[in-house]
Amino acid sequence: MIFEIGSVTADKYEMEFVPNPNDYLEYNSFKAHPSLFQDNVFERFFIPTKTNLDIHSNINKTLSRIGNEYPEPLQGKKSISDQLTQYRHSLKANDLTLLGLISEGEQGLVTGNNSRYIAQIINSTDEAEKINEKFLKELAKYDFEGLALNELKERIDFYYDKAEKFKLNHSKPDIFGKFFIYKYKYNDQVVPFEKLSVNEKKYGCENETWVNYYKGNSDGLTWRIPFSESILWTKETVTELSEGKVTNSRWQGHNFFKTTGFAWVDYFTSRVKSFFVNEGIYSKNIVKLHSILDSVPDKYVVACLNSKFISYYVKNFITSTHTLQINDGRLIPIKIPNKDELMAIIKVVDLILEIKEKDSEAETHDLDKKIDNLVYQIYGLKDETIKIIEEANT
Repeated sequence: MIFEIGSVTADKYEMEFVPNPNDYLEYNSFKAHPSLFQDNVFERFFIPTKTNLDIHSNINKTLSRIGNEYPEPLQGKKSISDQLTQYRHSLKANDLTLLGLISEGEQGLVTGNNSRYIAQIINSTDEAEKINEKFLKELAKYDFEGLALNELKERIDFYYDKAEKFKLNHSKPDIFGKFFIYKYKYNDQVVPFEKLSVNEKKYGCENETWVNYYKGNSDGLTWRIPFSESILWTKETVTELSEGKVTNSRWQGHNFFKTTGFAWVDYFTSRVKSFFVNEGIYSKNIVKLHSILDSVPDKYVVACLNSKFISYYVKNFITSTHTLQINDGRLIPIKIPNKDELMAIIKVVDLILEIKEKDSEAETHDLDKKIDNLVYQIYGLKDETIKIIEEANT
């Protein structure tokens, strides 16, 4: 089977992009006029299978027109015009829109030197012992011979400072390992960010204060992720991070530290993995947004993002890679639910969150299936389309 796209022959896409070979158009050759792709948002290419053409006809044509009217917010540019505000207020049940037009947010900060500012959150002395032993071994590789574990314990802050000076002198912030965080704090030593005062959230605390920090979601969890790191949030730290003079930091996301929201794992294989984000500092590994419409709360958005349909849509119409960057995510189609649909979704999400609160790694397959079915109904997908999507996610 060969698809001729304008003057480009696209025979190589047969098994790479199309989830089901039986879904091909019933022609030996199909010539797709370039105008077909002009109706996709920002004219992105997609494989014109029966399923994709059906989705394209029912969703993309509407989204393309809207995207052309408001390109700036979809590209991450901060432009909130009266026209966009009026558009948001005009949205009603069953309308289609784009995620980037009903949400705000951005990528998180870059510390430039994680071990200077970040500490692991631990629950036991055994965890502390393991971290200390690894730190001791790393120090021993350089000019720290003769240091004993008991000495390290007694003078831990001294050796933290010594290690930081050593890294600074060698101009290598990751000299002990790019992902090795050798500072740690027990759970009860970490202050929830929402408990800080308004000024402390913005400028940092007078005294040494460690607050919860979203460093990432390397385990690929959905719905809810526990805090596993904390960040030193003093006035000195905030100044250093915002100015970028001490380390090669990038002061990003600070306008959204005080908001709750949702995020997703930027690298994915078969499924988009979305989760809720509480108030707090978050890193560049977190793409955090929050809905600005009461009719489309974050719980509804996360449910859509975790559905099989949105994963299929992302892979077929937005990006063929394994990464979902923030501007790509802004192109995700969102169907405004009616009150009954919203209540049905929220009810299932609350059940999932109740389970995840006890165990963030707990399986929720049956409830996830309910979410998939509700999303199929809300987006008005045909049975044959649902079948293809299900087969693509098995």
